[in-house]
Amino acid sequence: MKNFLLLLMSFLMVGIYVQAQNPDNPQEFLNKKDVPIIDPVCGKGDWISIKYPCGEIAVAVAVPMSDKDNTASNGKPQANPYWEADLGRSYTLSILELSYDEIIHVNGLSNYYILTSDHAFDSEHLGEQLSKDCVQYVKVEKGLPNGSEIFLGGLKGRYLRIQSADAEEGVLALKEIGPGGDVEECGNGKDDDCDGLVDCEDPDCGINIVNVYQQDPSCTICNDGFISIQAGSGSGGTILYSVNGGAPFNCGGVVCPFPNLGEGTYTFLLTDGGECDKEVVVTLAAPVVSNESDCANGGFEDGNFNNWTTQDGQIEDDGDLDGSWINITSNFVANSFEIFQSGNVDDDNFPSGPTVYSPTNGTNIVKLGDLGGGNDTRRMINCFTVDAANADFAFNYGLVLQDPDHDEDEQPYFEWKVYVSGNSANPIDGDKVTAGTSFFENSNGLSVKGWECENVNLSAFIGQTVCAEFRVTDCTEGGHGAYAYIDAICQPAAPPSCDFALPTMSICKNQDIEIDFSELTNNFNQYSLAICQGDNTNCPNIMMTQGYNIEQVDLNTLASNLGISLVCGETYTVELNLASNCGNCVQRETFTYYCLDMELNYPDIVVCGDPNSITIPGTTNCPGCTYEWTPGVNMNNNNLQNPTLDGTTNLNTFNQPYTITATNSVGCIETATVNFLPDFNVNIDKHMDHCKVNITATISADFPIIASGFDFHVTDSYNNNDFVLTGTNLDPFTVEITGSISRDQPSNLQLSSYFTYSTPGIVSVGTCVNNIGFFEHSLFDRKWRMYMPNAFSPNGNGINDIYHPFIRTPLDADMCDSWTSNSSVYYLKMQVFDGWGGLMWESEASVPVTSYGGLDGSEVAWDGTVNGELVNPDVYVWQLTILSCTNEYGACSDDATPCSSSQGEHCSLANSPEERIIAGDVTVVL
Repeated sequence: MKNFLLLLMSFLMVGIYVQAQNPDNPQEFLNKKDVPIIDPVCGKGDWISIKYPCGEIAVAVAVPMSDKDNTASNGKPQANPYWEADLGRSYTLSILELSYDEIIHVNGLSNYYILTSDHAFDSEHLGEQLSKDCVQYVKVEKGLPNGSEIFLGGLKGRYLRIQSADAEEGVLALKEIGPGGDVEECGNGKDDDCDGLVDCEDPDCGINIVNVYQQDPSCTICNDGFISIQAGSGSGGTILYSVNGGAPFNCGGVVCPFPNLGEGTYTFLLTDGGECDKEVVVTLAAPVVSNESDCANGGFEDGNFNNWTTQDGQIEDDGDLDGSWINITSNFVANSFEIFQSGNVDDDNFPSGPTVYSPTNGTNIVKLGDLGGGNDTRRMINCFTVDAANADFAFNYGLVLQDPDHDEDEQPYFEWKVYVSGNSANPIDGDKVTAGTSFFENSNGLSVKGWECENVNLSAFIGQTVCAEFRVTDCTEGGHGAYAYIDAICQPAAPPSCDFALPTMSICKNQDIEIDFSELTNNFNQYSLAICQGDNTNCPNIMMTQGYNIEQVDLNTLASNLGISLVCGETYTVELNLASNCGNCVQRETFTYYCLDMELNYPDIVVCGDPNSITIPGTTNCPGCTYEWTPGVNMNNNNLQNPTLDGTTNLNTFNQPYTITATNSVGCIETATVNFLPDFNVNIDKHMDHCKVNITATISADFPIIASGFDFHVTDSYNNNDFVLTGTNLDPFTVEITGSISRDQPSNLQLSSYFTYSTPGIVSVGTCVNNIGFFEHSLFDRKWRMYMPNAFSPNGNGINDIYHPFIRTPLDADMCDSWTSNSSVYYLKMQVFDGWGGLMWESEASVPVTSYGGLDGSEVAWDGTVNGELVNPDVYVWQLTILSCTNEYGACSDDATPCSSSQGEHCSLANSPEERIIAGDVTVVL
């Protein structure tokens, strides 16, 4: 273990915790063998054992495992559990020796990160820390033996964290951690850190291999092998790699990948640009492939053309060979003689493609010929001794031939024949397939066949040498080509396999039940698919259809296409029949058709506010169903119909979808997904006038919303009143909510709003609160009475020198002798006219919206002058325009005309407009 410190985690911790003081003498503090430290926030401490490397002392302050009840150390699963420490100052760490609880980590501690930083980690989320430039890290993927030394490559930082990469349910049960101390000084020939290793031998200086991963190629000809090397340089230099003596290069990262490798031995030399290097040797080996054929390399399982004769030639206009066959000595000729791994070639022209698989689940397939034209003809021949094992001789082929519509003897063709060696002119069996004839599919100028099977009985030739020959020839004009896929030579005849299964034996009405045929072998050229009444009985006589593919189909759709009406509670059988020249197969799967409706009504959720938990709303109509939610790690119980999500342990709790799967008593399945949608955008505008507070709220969302779904409230917290406002849609994504609140009593009105949203598909959870603002004001909705004198004398004697209305508000509606001058009139205009109707004088007054009182009438007083001159004694006409908010009768009367205008009295009237105009006469006496 590197000589720095030993941090004993609280998983093993025993002893008495003592409050550690900040020492005035650091050296005195460091000389103590054991220093108990208590975290000042959590009150939890970890012991520090100090070791003395070469007479020097290094110390660090440990912090608790995590702030969640030490769950990082007690073996309980949680998301990305971690332990971290403040080392007191920044260190360069080269080695970390890690011990863990072997009872909990039975297969070794694996899949975790070691992180360092000079800045304190500010988040529990692993992904956030890994994305920061200031954080350095090493990932350990494979489980290492307990107490193994882990090379950190000179990670530097004051803060050290060990964190599991398991995002949902990780366990981190640590026992002892020993980070490395002072590093080796490279190149001086000394053991600076007292570990017995000098310079390049020491991990502080040399090349250190953290991890070597290899993946062997999947077959002998497959270049899909992979090697990756994770290494670091203790000196901090850039590591250069060379492979098998090649030029050195920089990988640009801690992990250096080497993909697309075939089988073989690879020697990697790693250097740091200085004196240190290290060699890594990795051998990749392809898996051992069992013999696919009863003839040597008949199925190309060796990945080459061993035991095959491959030849190329040219044809003349008459179709004869131009000259002699030319032997192809190479095991590979591009676009002529190619061997592919099954599933490793894409061909959109091939009927059972686009991915070409071996029809008998073999490893390799050969492609003979191409579409390039050029008067080419190619053939390949395999000769073998017939015995009891291979007497039942078969093979498979598929074709893509261009069809230029020449005469038949000029067309591209494929030919096969089996003959006794030396007697090819008299074949035992064979066939010539010409473009444009005898094909199942013809399109885009191509004649194509999917995999076809041919079977030849060679039992009469046991002990003799027999040859199988395959030939592909271009058209005689030279402009069009052809190619064939060939596989499974010299195998017993293999009929198709009808391996399919229904997803469930209980089919429910109105549910999509897909029948998956992806596992079928592709060595058939005819098929039928039927639904039969009952259990394997009364099946209709369905004609076989020519073809190479059966598409995935919904069972209800299949029944409809077959003209079958499925009856609730009845039993049916799905029958599949596949055929080829090498045999056929039939498979039947039985199901019962149920008409049990399973309704899962779960709306999407908009989260308002910042709730700690949310119970998923929703209802089901699913008698006897069991439930399972995924993912379920943030739930109190993922088998409840309405589980509760805990938002305190995972920041993404309310940012991901959750799917419920309901299963009824007969095995029918229904699913529904609850999505969390982005919060509403809310903008509230408010405007206050004398009579009311007007509010307009604009609510928009990234999804369609409807006005009727909002329950929008405005509250008067002072008077404990609640007002519900309504809205309309401006567009599918925007709702405008408007309303007014009457100022019907004196108060200090403090307004705020909250709303919920609920439609059949979306609900809000939590209360969406938006502050509207604060209004301090007196409200004007009080009844008023007014007295207007019928004469005045503006003669300057101090008596009745001015003329104006007297506006009052009764303190008690039933007591007309009790008044207040604080009226409810907020606007007043008085005009005076002469006997001819001419306007002589006018005045108006109003109070601010925030006023606590109204007008009493004196604000529009007339002093009897016009343009500074007293008017002549006479009778004049006055008119008052009054604005107030009340729509109730004036006090002291309940009849329809409560005030006698002849007596100069006027009052507010019920159901009158906001503006009231009153007129009368006044006599001026001098």
